[in-house]
Amino acid sequence: MRNFIGGCVVGALALYAALSFHVVRAEDGHHVIAKTTLALHDTYVDIRPFGVNEWKDHLELVEAMRKAGKKDLVQGAAENAVRRTLDGLFHREETP
Repeated sequence: MRNFIGGCVVGALALYAALSFHVVRAEDGHHVIAKTTLALHDTYVDIRPFGVNEWKDHLELVEAMRKAGKKDLVQGAAENAVRRTLDGLFHREETP
């Protein structure tokens, strides 16, 4: 019975954390950012492959990052998207 109650407490804490925080994977590692609303949407997001269009689908994440002072993560992901696009263009031209 004691293990069951302990498991329920741990599960409740994990659920609360999932509802309250975004875990964002960026080029420089993982970042924990408080959500603006309690929701399970975007609990874990890997922003490394994000381009401009992907950010439109994650506006709540963008707002949370802005409030947390992590705008540099959005800018870094955008720079990486541009770099990948240019690399793809240059590699395509080199291929015979």
